[in-house]
Amino acid sequence: MVLPIQYGKPVKGQINDSFHPRVTGVFRVTQRFHDERFGGKHVGIDLGNGLADGAPVYAVASGKIILRRTGDGCIGILHADGTSTYYAHLRQPFMGGLVVGNLVAKGQQIGRKGGTGGVPEHLHFERHSGASLTSGHTDPWPWLPLTAL
Repeated sequence: MVLPIQYGKPVKGQINDSFHPRVTGVFRVTQRFHDERFGGKHVGIDLGNGLADGAPVYAVASGKIILRRTGDGCIGILHADGTSTYYAHLRQPFMGGLVVGNLVAKGQQIGRKGGTGGVPEHLHFERHSGASLTSGHTDPWPWLPLTAL
């Protein structure tokens, strides 16, 4: 049996969100997991306000890149415990050298906070219970550490 891994944070600082009041600090969740959005449920969390435009984004755990899309700035990472994480709206110029199949380390910079699709700059972050990035969505909030990266 593979034990759950200890996640780091996708951005530096602490999270502040009225829905999850246990943490206060520098940036806040601007959209929560399962909020109503465009007639459906939001399947991740959005980190935005208080986080500088172009702020570095980091892998929350070591793993293998299983998705890299430049058009909308997305990276998916499969981790040793079988879970996967998905990061969207990354600025593309900072994704150079990261290709599907490459290994990344926990805390390694994988991009910078950006904005794609006409939305304000933010990081969309998802956690999945398996390798598929289209199913098994779980609220990533409980997996994020309480302290700054």
